[in-house]
Amino acid sequence: MSTPLYRSDIRINARLKILFIDRNGNETERVIVTQSVDLSGRDGTIYAFCTLRNGYREFRISQIKSCIDMSTGEMISDIPNWLNSK
Repeated sequence: MSTPLYRSDIRINARLKILFIDRNGNETERVIVTQSVDLSGRDGTIYAFCTLRNGYREFRISQIKSCIDMSTGEMISDIPNWLNSK
């Protein structure tokens, strides 16, 4: 049995504004505060607090259409690489 690679031991705590497409195809703009990330498998997942839903959620990276680091204003084009650098 394989154990997924979780980065929960590293607190990322980035505040991001994302354009997210949910499983029903609905597009929403959300502000999230990242907690950890799982970059294993073909689709990485960000675990974060979502201010729109006022709760913790999982976001598949492939469903994020745009991402901005709110502390710098930087547009993040390669989310997994950016998260790895944190």
